[in-house]
Amino acid sequence: MSAGYYETTDLENWTPFLPSTTNGKSPERVTAIAATPDGTTYTIDGLAGMVKKTGNEFTQLPIPPLQGISGMEDLITTKAAGLFYLNFSAGVTQFLNGKWISHNSALQDRRLLCLAKDNKERIWTITDNGAVWCFENNQWTSQPHIPFWNELVGMAFDKDDNAYAYGNWGVVLLNRSKGEWEVVRPLFDKSIQKIIFDEQNRMWLVMYRWPVVAGDDFPQFGLLRYANGKVNAYTEGLNFLREPFDIEFFKDQLLVLTTGGELHTFNERQILTFEPEATYPTGAPITVKLSTNSAFDPDNRVAIQLNNQTTGARITIHQTTVNGHSVTFALPDTLRGGQYTINLLTTAPEIMSNESRPFRVAPNGSPINEQPNEVVLLQNIPNPATGPTEIAFYLPQAAGARLDLFNDRGQFLKQLGNAAFPRGWNFVQTDLTSLRSGVYVYRLTTGDVVKSLKLIH
Repeated sequence: MSAGYYETTDLENWTPFLPSTTNGKSPERVTAIAATPDGTTYTIDGLAGMVKKTGNEFTQLPIPPLQGISGMEDLITTKAAGLFYLNFSAGVTQFLNGKWISHNSALQDRRLLCLAKDNKERIWTITDNGAVWCFENNQWTSQPHIPFWNELVGMAFDKDDNAYAYGNWGVVLLNRSKGEWEVVRPLFDKSIQKIIFDEQNRMWLVMYRWPVVAGDDFPQFGLLRYANGKVNAYTEGLNFLREPFDIEFFKDQLLVLTTGGELHTFNERQILTFEPEATYPTGAPITVKLSTNSAFDPDNRVAIQLNNQTTGARITIHQTTVNGHSVTFALPDTLRGGQYTINLLTTAPEIMSNESRPFRVAPNGSPINEQPNEVVLLQNIPNPATGPTEIAFYLPQAAGARLDLFNDRGQFLKQLGNAAFPRGWNFVQTDLTSLRSGVYVYRLTTGDVVKSLKLIH
């Protein structure tokens, strides 16, 4: 980066740290940058030195030993062992107690290909002959030799501290019990440029080969997700993936930053677009839109999951019609009335979409499909009820209404609803779990109208 750096806490407001905004205190040319959990930032200017920023205070620190600069370089912070810096010409140096310590001799003066930190704050590196080293308790220990060091890009560690290495040939996993690196077969022959892990310990990968190699049989740019032995590929559907890019998690959001300066948030589940009507009769066809933040395989199948908001029941409808980005399905004739939401379920890639806004389902012949001219109170559903149940009533005009529950002796038990309700059908949910089994009465009062019905628990 040729002109400082920027910080943000919300992705909306960015604070520039440039020589022009810090009275020359921040570096002009950033070749490496790292930050600690408390917000302390370290930047290395390949021409001037290292700067530590704590709050608004800038401290100039000794320059690391350099033997040439090759673009952005690796800088890692640790809690107890200070900083580790990889200059691809000068090797690994450690900044501790105000001075730089070279580790080249311990690493046999080999050229180092990458630098990484695991969850136990151990430092790992791989040399240009496939030797793997781990720094712990102030010493380097040799690890199983990696057979794939040519075109190696880096290392990554999942939440369980499993070690992965990756490059233009794919991904390998260190099998500690066998003392060897094993190929992750579903990712073999993929050109991987970065790996990170989300809170569910799923692997996210940057895939591209740059410059383009003639004859590649996979997309030039792609965002991959790997979990449970299966790869989800997000390629053509992400139309901004047309140049090299980087990924990182920020407050549980996956960020995609392209070399052209575009910053995107990515949510694999945000593929459903549906503005439901208030009520649908059973048997009615419904059409939703399948958005394209993913490239779906030709054999991708789409199902609908119906979620009953009262009972928690889920129903999967596999009989759907896909036409372009439109997915049409019919509400089952046997579907119980109530309030529902839907999710889209896709198979290639495997995604459960975002959840829709709720809508009402009324069985054919149900009064809910009608618009009467008077106040109507319906039988609760389900009845008998063992737990959650729903009560529907109709108001011919907007009005205040109160719904109360009584026992079979007419004693008031609790208020189920008391508010200004709009014209039309209104629905109140209540949970009877805490009540004894028996017969109860619920009563609707609105203006001069009073209506009551019995329910069984």
